[in-house]
Amino acid sequence: MPLIRQVWLLLFAVLGLAVGGAVVVNLLSARDTLAFTMLPEEPKDISAIYVSDMAKAASWDRPGPDNWIDARKAVFVIGSDARGGMGVAETVPFSDRAAAEEFARAHGGRVVAYADVPRSAVLTGAGEAPGAAADRNQQPSGTAGGSHDGPH
Repeated sequence: MPLIRQVWLLLFAVLGLAVGGAVVVNLLSARDTLAFTMLPEEPKDISAIYVSDMAKAASWDRPGPDNWIDARKAVFVIGSDARGGMGVAETVPFSDRAAAEEFARAHGGRVVAYADVPRSAVLTGAGEAPGAAADRNQQPSGTAGGSHDGPH
């Protein structure tokens, strides 16, 4: 992803962007996007939620800018071996159930609809991704975690 796009995505994720009275929040992973919708302190009057359709992505590392789908119509593979940009388990979105099932056969996990994604797949009691605390505890001292090149 070009550096300028990464900077803009980071600014949107951190600051939000006011558009016609609405706030646009752009998060960097499907798991984080779903987590945002589940957090009790976040707004519930969300107009639209988009994620990258990994069935149409060029690759896992480069999902592409032109394959956005409505998250509420997507299916997700949860519990697979796929890892996002920060190294935590990713919730992998697909527009096509057959493609999601093929991915699950190859990478583990199960296919669920948007409404059926369990909170435990994207949040823990502390609001962290499953395994995040363990991952932090295993990092060598003096290092920060993860890369920002993962899927969106």
